[in-house]
Amino acid sequence: MIMVEIYVPLLQKTYDFSLDETVEVRMLLEEIAEIICQKERWPRLESANKLLLCNRDTRQIYPPDSTLSGTGTASGSRLIMV
Repeated sequence: MIMVEIYVPLLQKTYDFSLDETVEVRMLLEEIAEIICQKERWPRLESANKLLLCNRDTRQIYPPDSTLSGTGTASGSRLIMV
């Protein structure tokens, strides 16, 4: 598990997450979107597969079939979800 900060421009908010670095990004995005929707009391997103996860510092877009460990993401990384 790694600790990351995820900024969501749509909400103009930042969230701290503990994520399994061996899980595919597509699965992480679904889980992250669901948690944020619950927290913000939004309806569940049906189009979570259209979301992207990017590294805010390197501007790298993570492929959906990659893992955080495969992208070199470590604890303390600052990500963005769009």
